[in-house]
Order: sequence, then C-alpha cells, then structure tokens
Amino acid sequence: IKAIGTSSSASIYWAFMTRRGLQLAAATETAEDMVLVRLACVGRMQTHSEFKELKTAWRSLLQQEQQNVMNFFLADGVSDAACTLMFLPACFSHARENASVGTSAFLQVLVQLIIKVNSARLDYSAHLVHVDKLVQVDLSDFADFTRAANNAYIFQTCVPKCQVQQRPQNEGEIQRFVLNVTEANWSRVSETESDTMRVALGVNDLSRRMLVLQESAAQPQARQIFR
Repeated sequence: IKAIGTSSSASIYWAFMTRRGLQLAAATETAEDMVLVRLACVGRMQTHSEFKELKTAWRSLLQQEQQNVMNFFLADGVSDAACTLMFLPACFSHARENASVGTSAFLQVLVQLIIKVNSARLDYSAHLVHVDKLVQVDLSDFADFTRAANNAYIFQTCVPKCQVQQRPQNEGEIQRFVLNVTEANWSRVSETESDTMRVALGVNDLSRRMLVLQESAAQPQARQIFR
C-alpha cells in the first residue's frame, strides 16, 4: 500500500508475488520462478510441500509448453495482450482434490486451454478496428467439469471438444468470452475408465517422459532473469 503512487502497478504486483514466494520457500530469481509462484497462488497453496508438488508437475511439461504458460502469466494486459481466466483458482483446486485429475494432468490441459483461448481471441479480433489488451474468459463450466470428472482420459482429452464463445459487449465494457465444455464432454463425465483408455494414458505418459528427458539432455532451457 505504501508503494501506491510511487511505483508502477506491475512492480507492486510482482513485489507481492516475491513475498509470497519467500513464504513458500520458493526461488524468485527468474521468470520461470515467478510464474511458478503465481501458479501456486492460483492453486491456493500454503506450504512448501504443496509448492514442491507443483514444481514436480511443472517439470512434466515440455519446454514449449512451459514457455506458453510463462508467456500467458507474465503478460500484463498493458504492454502485452493478456487474458484473465475467471474461476481458474476453482479449476486448480478441484483438480488437486480430484484423484482422476491431479496437478500434472491439470497443467497439461491448461496449456491446451491457453492455446485454444488465444486462438479464439485472435479469430474474434481479426475483424475489429480496436482490440482490447485485456479480456476475460469465464471458466466456470470448466471448473464444474474438473470437479465432476471421473475419468482421467476424458478429462485429458476434453479441450478439443470445448468451445470458446464471445459474450455480448456493451460500449466501454471489457471484452468477455466463456469456455463452454459442451455436451460432448459432459455426456462422458461419469464414464468408467476402460482398459483401452488406461493404455492410451500410459503410452502418452511414457512418450512425454521420454521427450522431457531428451530435451533436458539435448539443451537445458535458458533461465531468464526476472526484472
């Protein structure tokens, strides 16, 4: 509060994130560190052990997937186009509480959601003269789906069947979108996981592990110092 009027909103925000990182015994030196702290806040994490769980899940992402998440959560909506994902904390909390989802699977699906939202935003904005730097995306339907999902395979393959729809916008209002999970996903939310689904998940998990190891061995990702 003391910094209001003497510091930029961005510097105040990231200073707060740095303090939260210290409370979680997390590193706060690089852009990657700060995005992990922000994800921990989104996930309502309070302890270092919870943060370690998040960091382990983060390492299961490919480098390009990590970069997609970093670009998304570092954008400020002023100099860079940004999206506010409404109900994302609820999505993350439900994922952590749901044994059929979990943190790793949620992060992998989050990458797909980010790509889908960014693509839809570009499509809707293509014909507009003025494009807002900041938009909101309502994830309430996805939060409910994440809580209800009874099948890891159905959850991890849900994004292609989701739809991003633009809400009516009055003059002066922020541009809003809503993510509709659609009946194609909801109709299968309670479906029992079959042997074929388990095999598909196992193959995908093994493939991802091999790719992550190959990336790590080929060229470690450069650490961008956060400023």
